[in-house]
Amino acid sequence: MLLGRKNCGIALAALVPLCGTLWSHSAQAALTFSPSAGWSSTEVWSGTNASHFAVGDDGFYLYGAEQVGTDGGGSPVHQNVVRHFDGVNTVEVARSPSFTGSNYSPDAITVVNGDVYWAHVQSFSLGGSANVYKSTFDGTNWATSSVLDESAGANVFSLSTDGNRVFGSGVAPSGDNAAFYFDDSDSYTVFADLGGASGGSGFDSSGNFYAGLFDFVDGSTVLEYSAAQVANRVGGAQATPYDGADAIGSYLVPGTGSPVMESDGANLFGVEFDGTFTNSNPYAFDLQTNTSELLGTLSGAAANNLTTDVYARDGSVFFMGRDGFGPFGDAAIFQVIPEPATFALLLAGGGLVLVGRRR
Repeated sequence: MLLGRKNCGIALAALVPLCGTLWSHSAQAALTFSPSAGWSSTEVWSGTNASHFAVGDDGFYLYGAEQVGTDGGGSPVHQNVVRHFDGVNTVEVARSPSFTGSNYSPDAITVVNGDVYWAHVQSFSLGGSANVYKSTFDGTNWATSSVLDESAGANVFSLSTDGNRVFGSGVAPSGDNAAFYFDDSDSYTVFADLGGASGGSGFDSSGNFYAGLFDFVDGSTVLEYSAAQVANRVGGAQATPYDGADAIGSYLVPGTGSPVMESDGANLFGVEFDGTFTNSNPYAFDLQTNTSELLGTLSGAAANNLTTDVYARDGSVFFMGRDGFGPFGDAAIFQVIPEPATFALLLAGGGLVLVGRRR
């Protein structure tokens, strides 16, 4: 669905220059990506046990699960694991508590001002409530603290950021689908009551907030809230949560499956499933014409080729491809950029905004 944002300033630009040299990684995933006409792509990371990721100023933050043993009855024991990839090396950031089977999933991750927020979400059969942890680096070690406990009854489908604080989407303790944020004390606060089922969340470079929802009649909708509305709610001028009618824009988008989707100001970038709901690919949705195009097609997985978490950064689009619905197996991150002719047309038509995040 939607995505989270972070300052993409000098540090990230130095690692991934616009239309220039890309991050490299020695491993090769089984997944491949064939870009649509007018686009080119490069694999910038590949590995295993990653189902979601976030883009920070200093690289990628990978989130997935690992089996760490078995319990007394022979059932597998897992942990969700956060790792950081700086373009060369991958280091572990944090681990969740151990759990049996696949009772918890690594559903969402974002980075703001160097702090990594990640959601450890119960399966829907257990009620869907989430723990959210924050991992902070002190220059030597990573330390992890709890931000949201599952006992609060809040579900987390997406985590995203405007570069100042963490926003997201999921079912609120009231039982209704909502967009939320963590205030300066990391307290969970509802931003808007959305209705429907949970979609994703994210921002554009102007600070406008996009929140997704799904309805079986109307399909997937993305609601846009202005930067001023965000400031008013966070600052207290808006004392109660917004609702869908308060949104400054509403867009009926192709069916989406990623918790992270964002805008470059002219397009929304998201994920569209095929007709059998077994494979999904990234798309660009033009906010002016309400039309969309696939950026390309994933292939190579034995059964399901799936896209998660789509980010727009300085004229590039980054997304993760996965081999299957679970948090295990092969995964890869791809960078997609418009080819020179397409890039020139987009600039001439105002259809591309080079995204740099403010703090």
